[in-house]
Amino acid sequence: MRKKSALSKLQKKEVKRIANKLIDEEIEDKSFVVTEENQQLFHNKPLYAAKFLGDIQQGVSDGDTSTTSGTGVKAIRVGDQIRLKNINMRFWLSNKLDRPNCMYKLILFWYP
Repeated sequence: MRKKSALSKLQKKEVKRIANKLIDEEIEDKSFVVTEENQQLFHNKPLYAAKFLGDIQQGVSDGDTSTTSGTGVKAIRVGDQIRLKNINMRFWLSNKLDRPNCMYKLILFWYP
């Protein structure tokens, strides 16, 4: 015979949501800037930045971001129990003065 729970499924879900919200408010956000300058763009040819989002991961950072001796991971938040809720990215695209009517299309996707 199953024991009857004091909370309904909906109440359990709401309590979990409130607890996660409070935990996320207490944790200090980590942020950093990654710049890759002077990427040559060619007409109607895609530029694929491989593992762009994989460069900034959730989890523990050992402080050594070199690829030879460290893990190479730059952590957004220190700790492995906090969820990444959003990420803000800014792109600065500029072109030469003799090409004023250029259009750019940015597509960002994350395939885990």
